[in-house]
Amino acid sequence: MLVLTRRDGEAVVIGLDILVVATWWGGEPRLMVSAPGYVSTEDPVGKLRIGDDIRVSVLGTSGECIRVGIDAPGDVPVHREEVFERLHGIGDAGLVTGH
Repeated sequence: MLVLTRRDGEAVVIGLDILVVATWWGGEPRLMVSAPGYVSTEDPVGKLRIGDDIRVSVLGTSGECIRVGIDAPGDVPVHREEVFERLHGIGDAGLVTGH
């Protein structure tokens, strides 16, 4: 399991097209997902299953930070959103800026 700490509104990119955003909702940590074919539902415990082999969960909090645990196959890249953007030449406006 990979564990990343995210602040409210910060995201993790799984593969090339799954975006998981950590956020606070009603005083509780939550995960929001944008992925092809994924139907989001309200989950009070902060656990998500994406497809057959990816699991994402809130492991805990510390102050304003949310600890996110990600279980994914070893061949699926997982990056903090800001690292993914640098690796793929994506600027602040979400536009590819070149390699």
